[in-house]
Amino acid sequence: MNIRDKTFYSDFKIFKVENVLFKVPTDALTAESEVFRDLLKLPPVPSNVEGLSDENPIHLEGVLSNDFRQLLRILCPRFKSTQVLSFTQWTSVLKLADQYMMDSVRSHAIFIMDQQSDFDPIDKIVVARRYSIKSWLTPTYNKILQRPQSFTQHDLERLGSDTVLKLVALRDRLQPMENSRFGSLGLWSLGTKREAISVDFTEAIEETLSDCYEIDSESKQSASTLTVNAPTDMFIFAAEPSGIPATSATPARRFGLRKARAGRRN
Repeated sequence: MNIRDKTFYSDFKIFKVENVLFKVPTDALTAESEVFRDLLKLPPVPSNVEGLSDENPIHLEGVLSNDFRQLLRILCPRFKSTQVLSFTQWTSVLKLADQYMMDSVRSHAIFIMDQQSDFDPIDKIVVARRYSIKSWLTPTYNKILQRPQSFTQHDLERLGSDTVLKLVALRDRLQPMENSRFGSLGLWSLGTKREAISVDFTEAIEETLSDCYEIDSESKQSASTLTVNAPTDMFIFAAEPSGIPATSATPARRFGLRKARAGRRN
């Protein structure tokens, strides 16, 4: 009587992910995931089992073929015990390990990713938030604050305005460390407030914020009539009605407009 080897006698199943077919040893999946153990339980009639042919594969819905490929590179390595994956590829592994409750694979992915350096720290924050990796947050925020470059619109979209404003506020608190004998030491410390308040930013503003000087049509419309509180009459600055210059403040009744109540705001 023949005996099947417990290690090197694998059952293979065919999976369809998007429009790609994968033929995979099932023990690689079931050893790590209870989700796959339940999914791959065989019904009593083997001839009707999904996954035995290309025409009747097991469909994995809501999974990207590239993500599944990266997961298989870790679960079914060829010739190498350790696969060399980029941070983005490991993110695919982490995504499916989280989805299919592969706890050991998830822990391994987090460990390897934390050792890598070929990534944007903002990408790492996004991944840490998405997959609840709290240990990454503080050191990675620190890397972001130590970068020489400023924040970009893309950074704002990924981190969110609340986070970016808080990070900018921390950067504003930087101040040079000084020695009473030697002056500035070329080092920086974190103060309690922003110190650079006497610098004239005029030239930098005009160069950097030139696009912010453009006023759209809606802003022009809302600014066409401005009101100022007065004890009795509401003075209106309007765009030259009846030939009267817009720069002069004239009581509303001179323009034939109804008298506005004091204290009313637009």
